[in-house]
Amino acid sequence: MTIWKYDLGVTGKNLRDAINTDEESIDACVSTLQNILNCINWIDKHCTVDIQDCFSILRSDVEDNLDYFSALNGFEYDIAEDITNGLLQTFYDQCDRCRIWIPF
Repeated sequence: MTIWKYDLGVTGKNLRDAINTDEESIDACVSTLQNILNCINWIDKHCTVDIQDCFSILRSDVEDNLDYFSALNGFEYDIAEDITNGLLQTFYDQCDRCRIWIPF
C-alpha cells in the first residue's frame, strides 16, 4: 500500500472531473490540460523543490500543447486526444513516483 506524501485535494478532483466528461472535443482536451497545469501550479506551491523539478518538463509540454490545440480550430480531435492522453499518463506516473494523491 502506498503512503501518499501530498494530496492535490480539490485541484486534483477538478482534474478527475475534466477527464470524466463524455465530451469528445478539442475543448475537452484543453480543459484536461488546463487542469493538469493547475495541479502542477499546486505542486509548485505546496511541494519541495525536488518534486517541483520533476514536473518542470511536463509543465513546458502542457503549455506548448495548449498553444498547439488553439491553432487546431476544432479539427483533428484524434491528434489532440492522443497528445492529451500521453501527457495525462506522464502526469499520473510523476504523481505516483513523487507520492502525490489525486483524489476521486
